Amino acid sequence: MKKLFLIVALFIIPFYLFADETATSSVTVNVRYQDALVFSGPITITKNSKTNISDNTGANREVASDSAMIAVKTADDSSADFAISDLVYYSDFGSLYVNCVDIVSPPKHACANWQYVVNGIYPPIGMDKYILSAGDTIYFYFGNPRRVLLSSASAETAAPVKVKAESYDYVNNAWTVLSGATIGATQTNPNDPYSPLVISSVASDENGFADFILGTAGSYNIGLAMDYYFPAETLSVLEPIPEGSSPEANNRARNQIQVIENVMTPSRRAAGESVAENKPPQETTKFSSTDEVKETKEIIVKMDISMNDFIEKYNIALQNQKFMAKEESKNKSENESLMVYNDKNRSESQAAGAIIALKPRETWLKKMFSKISGFLKFKNKNE
Repeated sequence: MKKLFLIVALFIIPFYLFADETATSSVTVNVRYQDALVFSGPITITKNSKTNISDNTGANREVASDSAMIAVKTADDSSADFAISDLVYYSDFGSLYVNCVDIVSPPKHACANWQYVVNGIYPPIGMDKYILSAGDTIYFYFGNPRRVLLSSASAETAAPVKVKAESYDYVNNAWTVLSGATIGATQTNPNDPYSPLVISSVASDENGFADFILGTAGSYNIGLAMDYYFPAETLSVLEPIPEGSSPEANNRARNQIQVIENVMTPSRRAAGESVAENKPPQETTKFSSTDEVKETKEIIVKMDISMNDFIEKYNIALQNQKFMAKEESKNKSENESLMVYNDKNRSESQAAGAIIALKPRETWLKKMFSKISGFLKFKNKNE
């Protein structure tokens, strides 16, 4: 009997081992670009084998056939609705990264923000390193997994700003409440640009909200600690209006805060409304022309007589040809690959550059104008 058992085992065990080497299984792959689910369906993967895949240099990279990368690439090969168009190999990590995907409808060349999730979990390794099991569900989508929304893009010192933390629902293309998340107000670390200085942090409540109160004027980046504070939203904290100011001065000052809210940061103002009404944020609104920039500068010129010395320095700077040539060269260098200035846009950019180059006054009013000028320069560079 023992001999018979050994004979059967010698035949059966190798059969099972061979069968396992050539086994295939099915996983579900979903590819999403915003509200368009461009692919959804079963994909067959093969265990214990390798597949060659070409990176963006044309070099072949050997990847496990049952990896998340090959599952998505197989979906790409079987679908005419999307195509991986830029596959980058990072030698430091020995791993491939999907940088760009071309979407047919809506037509889009989407780059640099693709995420993948397996069974509701974000793996901490590259797609080519993650080995799938039978029945796994993959979501491969474009966008951020989490975000923060500000009720206002600016506030006075010691005044609360409401922040909401949200998590992306990639199944339904919706944003949901993110509770218990640490939200931080940071500033750039001069010694390490990759590790910002955390000035203040607050945990979001059960509804995803947190109140920030910052006592020092300046510019802050508001982001989530779990994402290393990236991406972040900018918050400008201003000195309060001095006590004893005339009603006219108070009105003028508050009008300038409104300029920041309405003219400089329309997208964040829309996001603030979304926080209050629990609606998706509106798409970023851009300046339609340089007329709005001109209008804002006219507001500055029409300010109180106490700003006359500032305006005089501003006009002198505009007439300084060396200063203008330096600013023009700087602007051309920074934007060489992004845009071509025409004469009208260049003069507007130089004017804005002249404003921001001036050292701000120590009063709250002068700091406010410096911020307005900075926003003007930023917008002009991106028109």
